[in-house]
Order: sequence, then C-alpha cells, then structure tokens
Amino acid sequence: MKKIFNYIMIVAVLVLCSTSPVLAQDDESKEPVRDIWAGGILIDNQTTMTPMKKGIDFIIHHRMGEIDKIDNLFGLYAPANIRLGLNYGVTDKLMVGFGSEKNYRMQDLCWKYAILKQNNSGKIPVDVTYYGNFVVDARDVEVFQVGYKFIDRLSYFNQIIIGRKVNDKLSIEVAPSFSHINKVDSTLQNDAFGISAGGRFKVVKEFTFIFEYNQGFFIKTLKYYQDMPKPTVSFGMEVGTPTHAFQLFATTSDKITSQMNYIANKSTKLMVGFNVNVRF
Repeated sequence: MKKIFNYIMIVAVLVLCSTSPVLAQDDESKEPVRDIWAGGILIDNQTTMTPMKKGIDFIIHHRMGEIDKIDNLFGLYAPANIRLGLNYGVTDKLMVGFGSEKNYRMQDLCWKYAILKQNNSGKIPVDVTYYGNFVVDARDVEVFQVGYKFIDRLSYFNQIIIGRKVNDKLSIEVAPSFSHINKVDSTLQNDAFGISAGGRFKVVKEFTFIFEYNQGFFIKTLKYYQDMPKPTVSFGMEVGTPTHAFQLFATTSDKITSQMNYIANKSTKLMVGFNVNVRF
C-alpha cells in the first residue's frame, strides 16, 4: 500500500511539474489588469477601482473660488468648498463609505461594487462598476421654505462606470448616471440623466495627466426660465504612489456631491481644486 501511495505521489508531482507553466499562464491571463487608476476618484467622478478587502481610503476634496479677480488672488482667497470622505472595503469588490461636504452641509452615504474586472487575456475587455449614494442636505429648516418635510433634504445618485486600460500609458472611462434631488428651486428640475467621460495619460512613472467631462440632461421639457445644467470640464495632473494619490486640477464646477454636479452646476468659469486619496 505504501509503495502504491509513493508511486501515485511521484506521478502527481511529474504531472504538476509538466503542466505548471501552462496552468500559471492560464492563471495569469485570468488575473485582473493592474494599475488602471491611481485611486477611487478621477476628478469629480468615481473610477472603477474599489479598496481591497478591509482597506480604508481617506479622501479630501477641495475646491477654491472662481479664477476671475486679482483681489481674491484668482480664487485662492474666495470661499472654498471641501468634502472629507472615508471608504471601507467590505470585500475586494464591495465598498461602503460616508462623507461630509461644506456647501449645503451635505452628509452622504455611498457604495460601490465592481461587477466586472478587465483581465489580461482580453476575454473581459473592460471594468464595469456600479456606484451610488444617498445624501442628506443638513442646512437650516428655513432654507426649504413653507411646507418643509424631512424628505425635502434627500437626494440620490446612481452610476455605471465602464473603464478600460488601453495600454501602459492610457486609461479611459465613460459613465452614464441618474440623479434625483427631492427639493430644488424653480430654475432646476428634480431628475437628470448624465454622462461622464474621462481618463488618465501617464507622462512619466508617477506623473499623470487627468481629464474629465460631465454633462447633465433634465428629463422633463424645459420651462422658459430653465436652462440645462452647465457641463463640467476638468483637467490637471496626478501624482500616485502605492498608498497615496494627489491631484491638482482646474474645473468649471465647485460642486463635489455627484447629483449636484449633474443637476445644479451653473458655472462656466475655471476654479482650482485638489484631491488627496490616502489608502490604509
């Protein structure tokens, strides 16, 4: 019996040794493509990337004022908007997080789930990720005027992000979305479809050019006193390391919460902003 066992073990080792290069090659081709993005955010929009299981991302979003006057040092001394966020990797695919934004006192709960991951074999050519949030506007009751109800404070956002690493230098993504805000003024509408397109181009090892374009579209017919939301155009630079990503950019929106960007952006002037993403 012992001899039979030894023969079986020898045959098994020989089989594994003879097939291991093929298996390794197959396993490697099934592996997800790495380094598509430096972090979970591009500029205003999310990327397809999620934190690893039990990983934590701390994110700082900062927007300075419009670049239009020398007396406010071209936006540096103007009123700024900021958001602090914390995201947690429940699994390698599922993220939950929360954040707080200065303007409108937005308190948000967000989540992201990686549906598909681009792999090295090309059988899955793109990343597909779902992102959503639930936001509470925590401003004073007086802001909401007569007939206030708590639901007036609520808004929602849903987005499908489709990304691809084209080559070692270029990654791109497109992201259709739906935004809803329960209470808006008469110049806006409650619902909007949106589309975003953006990407990153690696100039040198850790220095990357980033760009993004967002546009919201109201669903209902416009009234004579309403206009479509203005597009958000953003471009800048990104420096990434295994644990940090720093972005410095110019953008045409001071909004940070996604649904505000797609429904309420009325700005056309550039302003400077930066994002910091720290991974633990």
